[in-house]
Amino acid sequence: MTRRSSTPAAAVSPLADGEALLRHVQGVHATALASARLEQMTPGAPVRYSIELPGLGQRTVAASSVVPALRALLTELADACLAPLALDTLATLAAAVADGEAGDDTPPTGSNTEAAERFRAKARQATIGATLPERLEQAVAERAHVEQKTFSEVARRLTQDGFDDFDSRSFAEDSGDLLKELSTGLEVWRPSETRQVMLRLNPNHSVRLRCAAKEFSYSASELATMCLAYGLAKACTPHEQV
Repeated sequence: MTRRSSTPAAAVSPLADGEALLRHVQGVHATALASARLEQMTPGAPVRYSIELPGLGQRTVAASSVVPALRALLTELADACLAPLALDTLATLAAAVADGEAGDDTPPTGSNTEAAERFRAKARQATIGATLPERLEQAVAERAHVEQKTFSEVARRLTQDGFDDFDSRSFAEDSGDLLKELSTGLEVWRPSETRQVMLRLNPNHSVRLRCAAKEFSYSASELATMCLAYGLAKACTPHEQV
């Protein structure tokens, strides 16, 4: 599926372009290498590496042994990372990076290493504002309490997991049907009062989600909220379902 844009992107500075490209390369590498698989069907057969490239689908390379196959895989990955990017995607990524670094967090002082690590992690995240049904917000908060994690950590994981599953399925299934499924999953949390929350996503996920929202005529907030509800439903055991 090709992500499309219907409006021209605002101009971004060369430094913003460079920062965006660097974050894009980091995101593609992390996602693709996490999906890498090594196969050899029979002894003496070619060695095959397969990776899943974000937005481009699966790529497979083969060679007579592991090292040439790995070299071919890295070449394929480099070509994908440096393929020409749409200007609107670059602008969106630059904005996402700025969002993630423009929060009200200030660097911790002193020798608190754990706090410093948390701050550096936040600087690598991008923020999307979302309006959640209060019942959904409470369910995520309860899950965070059980897991002994923060609301932000659990909400980020569930939103990204939900979006990853939606994005993967959209290559083989009708997008309209998938969006209807996500919308229906969100509706089970209504009627309810609403709560405003800030979802901190990894920059790569933030850009992909924003681009998908634009393609399907949703706001980033709407799609992020649906993905959070979907991710929570996927993570729940049958007796935990709403």
